[in-house]
Formats: sequence, structure tokens, C-alpha cells
Amino acid sequence: MDDMTRMFHALGSRPRLNLLNHISASPRTVASTIAKQLHMELQTFSYHLSILEDAGLVRRIKVGRYTVPSLRNSEVTKLSNFLLDLLSNNEYASEKDIK
Repeated sequence: MDDMTRMFHALGSRPRLNLLNHISASPRTVASTIAKQLHMELQTFSYHLSILEDAGLVRRIKVGRYTVPSLRNSEVTKLSNFLLDLLSNNEYASEKDIK
């Protein structure tokens, strides 16, 4: 899979979207705390975090014995730019124009 395909695959899950949103809204929060706040078993949380990490959207930062997930801003920006390019390249068609 290429990078963009991995990112879209990772975003194709409500739990992973919730996880990304939580990481973004609560930076520097320990992984086990996030899992509890999202009512996820640690194993399930780790699975979803691994998919986000493999897609390049997050990274794990070790702080002592704790793990803190963090957004990889450069990759999120690439994804955002890709979507903005899609919008700018798309010609607007109203429902009347579609046959």
C-alpha cells in the first residue's frame, strides 16, 4: 500500500477517528489514560494506535515507562493538502447538470 492508501485505511474506522481526535485535543496524554477515557481495552487501543502509526499519522513517544501518542503534523498536513487539492481540481456540478 502507498502512504495515502494507508492513511485512508486508517481513517476508515470510527474508533481510530475518535482516537485521532482525542490525541489532537489532549496532547501529552499517556496512552493508558486515553484508552480509559475512550472506554477501550488496552489491547484494542494498541491495535488501533498501531494502524494509525503504520499509516504515519501518529508516533509513540516514550516518557520513562509511559507511552504518549502524538500526531505527526507533517503527515496530517499532507493528507489535508491532498483533500484540498481534490476540492480545487473538482469542477462544481449542480444536480441539474448531472444526467
